[in-house]
Amino acid sequence: MKPLRLTAEAISDVQAAHDYYEDAKEGLETVFVDQVEEVLHKIQRNPEMPQEILPGLRHVRVKKFDAYALWYTTAQEILVIGCIHGRRNIPNVIRQRRNVLEP
Repeated sequence: MKPLRLTAEAISDVQAAHDYYEDAKEGLETVFVDQVEEVLHKIQRNPEMPQEILPGLRHVRVKKFDAYALWYTTAQEILVIGCIHGRRNIPNVIRQRRNVLEP
């Protein structure tokens, strides 16, 4: 099994969504984090399962919060580069984050 790691940006994305749901309804933030953890386990068990969206890049939607998806690469390790809401400009966010990762 490949190791799984979240970038600082991905952690920040999850924290921002957590904070939003914490303010929206009591307990909803816990449900969100639980669903993110479930997706992380799913990705680690079978990282190649979702089709590549862009070369080397895949995503899995967060169950019950399907506006969010975890975006990741699977080269040497599983590297989650974001937990991105569908209303964001996803191509720009991905481009910026991938540029930081590439030498």
